[in-house]
Amino acid sequence: SFNILDKERSEDRFNFEGKSFIVDTNFAFKLLNRNLEFFFDSWDVNPQNLAQVNREFIRLDNFDMNFQDRKISLKSINDKGLSLGIENVELSLLNDILVTDKFSFDGLFSASVYKPNIYEVSALNGSLQIDSLNINEDDYGNLSASASSDLEDSPLRVDGELEHPDHGLKFNGFLFAEATEVTSDFYALDLQLDRLPMHILTSFV
Repeated sequence: SFNILDKERSEDRFNFEGKSFIVDTNFAFKLLNRNLEFFFDSWDVNPQNLAQVNREFIRLDNFDMNFQDRKISLKSINDKGLSLGIENVELSLLNDILVTDKFSFDGLFSASVYKPNIYEVSALNGSLQIDSLNINEDDYGNLSASASSDLEDSPLRVDGELEHPDHGLKFNGFLFAEATEVTSDFYALDLQLDRLPMHILTSFV
């Protein structure tokens, strides 16, 4: 079992119980669907979950967790890669992680990450969606973003947009360009701001 206790609340911040064993020379483990605590909430996990790992080998079956309408799923891709899906997780969880009270977050967080081979530099695709993003009680609207790199030697392309009736933000560009010799810069980013609330900057003073 794995446990992290929050002494101030006298509750388990995290608690996982499972068992490990060997399957065809692979190290294997499974989470038990009992006493599963994730940021003070009691989650359920598919009782048929199973993970097998070895050198340059990973296989995940039925690794799905849920609490009410929140979902987290982790899948393997051809025994080499990983796919992660997150749905409707409350962004306020960050308030329990951060060691400062200068920032407070709220909103619903969803994301997906697709990496076909975790053992080498390869393609990567991901997306992010935060509905009703709120930072320090400022309403920022809905944030969507994506990142992709189709080839091993390609830079990571990033795009995103913040939608709100009164203000907005758009960005696009790439990262890790220096290693690919696309440019001498480490990154390139085109950023557009429209009446974006900047009260958050006072938290850095």
